[in-house]
Amino acid sequence: MMNLGHKLAGWFKGEFGSTRCRALTGCDVASTADVRQYIATDGTTRCTQIATRVAARVAELIGYSSSSVRSPAKVSVPARTA
Repeated sequence: MMNLGHKLAGWFKGEFGSTRCRALTGCDVASTADVRQYIATDGTTRCTQIATRVAARVAELIGYSSSSVRSPAKVSVPARTA
């Protein structure tokens, strides 16, 4: 039987295309220019949206049911670059 962490990672990769922050954000945090671009394009909002969707999925996986878990909007993830 698959553990929940593995199941969550599989779901995440299917939803967002990767489990790597750099692939999801287009930001290399070691690059000042990339970080500035991430901030200028409101990258934290995208990450918050992803985190909200992940929290909702975790709630589903562990069987948590509450009206306080809101249904998150679809997240726009930048296209992958080579």
